[in-house]
Amino acid sequence: MDEYAIFVEGFEHYNDLDSLDSKITKNILQAINTTATRFRKKSADDMRQEIAFSASYLRDKLTITKKATQSSLEAVISGRDRPTSLARFVTSGKLRQAGVTVQVKPGKTEELDGAFLIQLKNGNRGLAVRLGPGKTLANSRRAKKLSDNVYLLYGPSVDQVFKGVAGNEAPQALAFLEREFLRLQDAGVL
Repeated sequence: MDEYAIFVEGFEHYNDLDSLDSKITKNILQAINTTATRFRKKSADDMRQEIAFSASYLRDKLTITKKATQSSLEAVISGRDRPTSLARFVTSGKLRQAGVTVQVKPGKTEELDGAFLIQLKNGNRGLAVRLGPGKTLANSRRAKKLSDNVYLLYGPSVDQVFKGVAGNEAPQALAFLEREFLRLQDAGVL
């Protein structure tokens, strides 16, 4: 999994967290972890505006893999970096019958006349296409060759889409982090 990081400036002189008042340290940690949770959710919502991922899929594939701790003022959000099977986006089609409809972008369906659903060894479904002699795939970088002329089709990875929206969300995440820390400090939260 690739990761996206937000670097917060202004804490450089706090190299030794043990020297800080415990209230400040706890508020910093809580503000960072609350921000990571909110930023992960907002990023997932933004990603669903671009790609027809289900909310449950993103709950599993876009996760907070590291929370801020006493020894590390860092939270990490990671997205699955493997391409997503196009079968995840199928809206109609039957196993081993040509003619499948997919919706990768919300609200935009496409018919793939030569594509068909197959049962994979791991129990999942896959979306495949059989190419005629001399034919090639336009985007073969995301396809997996199953046999001489049959390819398993994939769409973008969660990580790829996350990187596309994370940069837009970073300024709001930093502003929220500052407000959350100040709110905790003003509230006297321990």
